[in-house]
Amino acid sequence: MANGKTLLVVDDDPGARRLLQFVLAKTGCDILTAANSVEALGIAEKQPIHLIVTDFMMKGMDGFELTRALRKMPAYSQLPIVMLSARGQIEVDDAEWNNEITFMMAKPFSPIELTSRIQLLLKL
Repeated sequence: MANGKTLLVVDDDPGARRLLQFVLAKTGCDILTAANSVEALGIAEKQPIHLIVTDFMMKGMDGFELTRALRKMPAYSQLPIVMLSARGQIEVDDAEWNNEITFMMAKPFSPIELTSRIQLLLKL
């Protein structure tokens, strides 16, 4: 049963997108997927998104560049963005990024922790 919220999963790995779609279905949200940042921006322009889960390292525009582009869109200036990284903990020294990303998590991630964080972010 959908709760009226829409999540967008952005990852260039089809297996990772399917896994995230399966895990995040437990949130009760509608789950959309995009294979890259350009596709994600196109989706965000066409319909409201309530939270984005994106991979950090992607071909072309990476997760940080996607975040920067989204923050320039008035509708998404405060959008919760969860960043996942296969590189483990991402070092984010730049204060700008600390203000842009809502939450960062290393891959492999705990499905329970990820869904709990997302449900909390959607309530805030």
